[in-house]
Amino acid sequence: MGTWQYGAVVDNAHRHNSPMCKMVRGIEAKNLPIRVETLAHFAPLPATIVNAEEPENQVKNARTAAAVLDAQVTTKLVSSNNISYFSPPSKLSKLNQAETTFNKQIESDPVDPFSEDELESSANTSNQPSTSAGTERLVVKESNIKKIFVDSIYNDNRTIYQSGSATSPDMNELIPELQNKLTEQARSAASDVGLLKNVCPSITPVSLEITTNLKQAYEDPDDIGHGHRRADFLTILDQPEGDVLMQDLFQRAKSQAETEAPQEPESREIYLRNHGNCVGVIGQAGIGKTTLTKMFTKVVLDESILQHDYIFYIPIRNVNFETTQPNLQPKNVLEFLVTSSGCELAHTEESDKEILKRLESNPNVVLVLDGLDEAPIDWSKHSPKVSMYKSATAEAFLKNLLNGKIFPQARKIVTSRPRQFHDMHEDYKPEFIVNIMGLKKESQKSLCRKLCGSDSEKVLGYLGNHPSLFAYCYVPVNCIITMYCIQRSLQEYVSASLDSITSILAFALERFRRTPHIREVAPSWSRFGAFRSLCRLAWNGFRNRQIIFDEDDLREVHIDKEMLNAFLRTDINIENEGDFRLRIFDGDKRSYFSHLIWHEMFVAVEIMLFMPLDEFRAQMPNFALNRWENVTKFMYGISNAKTMVYLRTIFLKKRETPVDPAEKKNLLNYFALQCLPALMENDSTPALLRVFDWANECQNMELRNAITEKLPREIRIRGTLHSNDVSNLTYIFQATNKPHIIKAGFGFSMVRFRVEESSRCFFQKIEETLTMKPNLKLTVLKVIGSEISEAGMESLCRCLNNVEDLVIFPSNLTFYHVQMLAVALRRLAIPKTSVSLTFNDDAEQGARALASCMDCMERLNIRFSEISSEGYAAMSQAIQTRERPMKQLNFRGNVISERGALALSSCLSNVDSINFEGNEICGPGAEHIAAAIQSRDHPVELLKLSRNRISDRGGIAISNCVRNVHRLQLLGCSLTFVGVSSIARSVQQLENPIELLELSANVLGDQGVLSLTSCLAKVKTLLLVNCSITPAHAKTLADALRLLDQPMKNLDLGFNQIGDEGMEAMSTCLNNIELLNVAHCGMTTIGVQSLCTAVDQLSNHSIKLVLDMNDICNNGAEILSSSLNNIKRLSLWRCGITESGAVWLSDGLDSLEFPMEELNLSENQFNNSGAIAISRSLKKVKSLYISSCGVTSTGALELGKELLLLNEPMERLKLNGNKIGDEGGRALSTCLSKVKSLDITQCGINEEGSKAMAASIKSFPFDASGVIGLYAQ
Repeated sequence: MGTWQYGAVVDNAHRHNSPMCKMVRGIEAKNLPIRVETLAHFAPLPATIVNAEEPENQVKNARTAAAVLDAQVTTKLVSSNNISYFSPPSKLSKLNQAETTFNKQIESDPVDPFSEDELESSANTSNQPSTSAGTERLVVKESNIKKIFVDSIYNDNRTIYQSGSATSPDMNELIPELQNKLTEQARSAASDVGLLKNVCPSITPVSLEITTNLKQAYEDPDDIGHGHRRADFLTILDQPEGDVLMQDLFQRAKSQAETEAPQEPESREIYLRNHGNCVGVIGQAGIGKTTLTKMFTKVVLDESILQHDYIFYIPIRNVNFETTQPNLQPKNVLEFLVTSSGCELAHTEESDKEILKRLESNPNVVLVLDGLDEAPIDWSKHSPKVSMYKSATAEAFLKNLLNGKIFPQARKIVTSRPRQFHDMHEDYKPEFIVNIMGLKKESQKSLCRKLCGSDSEKVLGYLGNHPSLFAYCYVPVNCIITMYCIQRSLQEYVSASLDSITSILAFALERFRRTPHIREVAPSWSRFGAFRSLCRLAWNGFRNRQIIFDEDDLREVHIDKEMLNAFLRTDINIENEGDFRLRIFDGDKRSYFSHLIWHEMFVAVEIMLFMPLDEFRAQMPNFALNRWENVTKFMYGISNAKTMVYLRTIFLKKRETPVDPAEKKNLLNYFALQCLPALMENDSTPALLRVFDWANECQNMELRNAITEKLPREIRIRGTLHSNDVSNLTYIFQATNKPHIIKAGFGFSMVRFRVEESSRCFFQKIEETLTMKPNLKLTVLKVIGSEISEAGMESLCRCLNNVEDLVIFPSNLTFYHVQMLAVALRRLAIPKTSVSLTFNDDAEQGARALASCMDCMERLNIRFSEISSEGYAAMSQAIQTRERPMKQLNFRGNVISERGALALSSCLSNVDSINFEGNEICGPGAEHIAAAIQSRDHPVELLKLSRNRISDRGGIAISNCVRNVHRLQLLGCSLTFVGVSSIARSVQQLENPIELLELSANVLGDQGVLSLTSCLAKVKTLLLVNCSITPAHAKTLADALRLLDQPMKNLDLGFNQIGDEGMEAMSTCLNNIELLNVAHCGMTTIGVQSLCTAVDQLSNHSIKLVLDMNDICNNGAEILSSSLNNIKRLSLWRCGITESGAVWLSDGLDSLEFPMEELNLSENQFNNSGAIAISRSLKKVKSLYISSCGVTSTGALELGKELLLLNEPMERLKLNGNKIGDEGGRALSTCLSKVKSLDITQCGINEEGSKAMAASIKSFPFDASGVIGLYAQ
């Protein structure tokens, strides 16, 4: 009897319908007994089966034996001479063919293929118990069974089972055979692109963009992988630009490993070997990870990159992970790799060892592992080391290959979705990771021309008019489906109905339904049943965060094997020409939707067409969650009447209706309207745009009008906008008849466009909307970071009538752009409040163009532009002739130098605020500026010359004009005591105190500090940060401060090492300082003691103290706790305070008569215990900052309880950077009415916490504008 040591348990779905099992049942049905011993010739069976003696158990045991044997023979047959044969799971397709043959043969004639002369009496069979009298028992000969299985399963004209004295394979023949088969299989896999069929060979591949920038991939790994999120739009939709080429992947991995490897020789060698030869590829579903592996495999096979001797291309979804029984596991790693690659190989145990030795020492082994996220294993758990020569599970072999314990020199490229990759154990996660960004616009258009031929321009034109469709085309599968459907709809004159991505998918499904295959192969009841079952399966998977389905999942929704093979898993040629094929469902041992977009689409169909109304209502709080973004959008799309027509023909029988469609539509409208107030108060542009997107997707006029009725008078927009966002905005704006003010950017926030196409779309759409709706006023327009075309600038210029604040910081502003802007400004009746520009191309001509409209603006900000002295002269002359002074002139970051300063000096008498920071102005230039200001008849509000090397020469010149300056900033101007002394003397002579004097980052010296003491009475705010002030200098300043009649508002001595001695000196003058900043000054508890002693003696005011980054620790906190009565604001950021220090501070707060205005304890690791202690004193502090303090859900829970007890809400609570999670989010959601501003960014709050927060915001009328970070997470 042959020795059977190899085998693998196959898919349960095939086990009891296999040839072996059906043969046993067929023989049994004809009363033809079969001996269990005969079956045992195929593999070792459990003794309880083989040795059963009760006749009544033999039939049952035969069935069991057949099931066990079937799992083994589908993978491998071994003869009596120990020659094995690897066979991949793909051989199951031959089993399916064999089933039909066996059934027909057994049903037609019980003796065929077991002829009469092949049967013998059971009485002649040894070791069989006798049966009842008169009963003849027959058995099937062992040799015939073997022949049947060998011929039916492996009918490929090869001699697999060999008898007699066959010899072991010749290694000189076996190695080349293995290499050829691996190469052939890899080349076959690389040639299958999955969607394009007949036209594929003629299409030149378009490029996928690859980047090493993984910031986006790790912002929220739980949501990434569900494609088409708005976050994806902002990073890759506009213009994905990769920073690494496919052929350079391993070179970049090696370079990174060499940089990061430890220096110790042995450790360095191991690190380089493990991490320099492995590349991780991540990306959302359908983005092209598998396509990249196939492209990579192809170029390797073409010898364009990487010399290779062996290449294993392994789709992880085809790996058999169910072999947990030792006798069914792969015998060694060679079997695992060969069978998982889809190859077959005759071999022996000796040949296995020889091949493995060669593979281990060969650096030219390439492993391509596609889809690690599809493996049904826990990647977060460590797997012990296994021997490559011994049997182990597929999981163990795979993990040992990834961590380099097996084949450490092999080159490995692995793919996964980001969330699953993020959860991997560090031992298996590659160090060098790239992100697939998809197709950039040029590739999308190129693919369209190749797919649509002569219709390509029409298709591209249609997409240009429908940005919501174009927005999805960066994902290859979406690009192909969208362009195909648009082309067909244009040919059939039904394009008017394809105005949303939902309608595109519905159109594709309807074409799928109309194919001959579906009409002929699948009867009506089967077709409707299959689609509905698929909806239920999609919903179950989405609800359970499941993307791979096993037999039990399919059985639960009544999807059987015939339905899969004949319908769902089949490639369907949509058109007779066979130029496009659509596959919705896929898989072999495990099943899955071919692309996530189909999964989410079918989830939406299940919810809208079949879900009971009560369950629909229960799910509504989830609709605004990030993971639901696409599903919710599809739900709104399905509520569109035209789209519903398509879907009813696919999912519903005649006269069958959806479940409560009108009520669900009304609930969706209600949900969108309920989201608006919180979103607009929260100033969350992305979330607001999402609601507008829902309205645009469903094209529901009722919802559109209802949204416009709820819009506030002032609409604020900020952040990155895509063309799709612009389309959604204008869709809503064009429906309103109320007066609204639109601010595209506000404060320091701006609107950003990543590419010219988006900015052009924005300006053109806004122009169109403002023309159509005179009731809309665009008052603020701040644009940054994108190119603007000439057409876009023309549209922008036509939108300026009501713009008060204009900021344009694109990357390509030219003279022609500036000239157009100048012409537009001159035509305006009212001057603009502010104009800010950056331009580099022909800057002199641009400056001259601006000079022609200098009367048309109140503030001019030109930053980082290469303007010549002639350009400055032109603008200076125009400013000089203005009737009214210009309020602000800001040339920060431009090169002005001496000539430019001279040119500008003539206009400074007509400017109220001057910012010439970082302009490479030296002493002579400062002299020109000072002379101009000195001659003014009224003071300037601000003169800022920081970061210019004006030196003492410039300082002396500036001292002559101090009387005409309210705020003077000279940070980092290379001043010494000479220049400082001159300025101090001038300040001392002022009639009224100067508001601000900044001399930071200048070396004052003893004389400089001494000179300042003479003018302290004439300075309200003095900034001396990083001026090398010593304890002796501090004493000098303190002596002068004690003599002041009025307290100084702000004295900033930060980053000067005055230490405890200097702090003791400063403590003597606290009565004459309102705010003292001594951050990072080398103070310890000794200095704190001196400070608190002085604070306790304050009589005329409470002080504000900034003690950040000093070594205060818990002892200092204890000292401070007794002096809090006279401290209005206290900042102890990063002061080494732990739990006990927090307790002391809490006790001090409890003793206060009036609440402290602000307490900052951020970045002190006092964890939950400290947070709980502080929380008990919340009523005694108006604003509390405890960012990044190690607080978890436990601390958040106590904070929430204490907040609920407050009579008046806190002004602000900052918790950002603490991992409070969903539980903490839920706890805080109950007390949002007790805090006006809550910062919970980067707190690990996911779906459940966000839901609770959102529900709480809607439950009470208060200003939710301070709930920062809720919608960002």
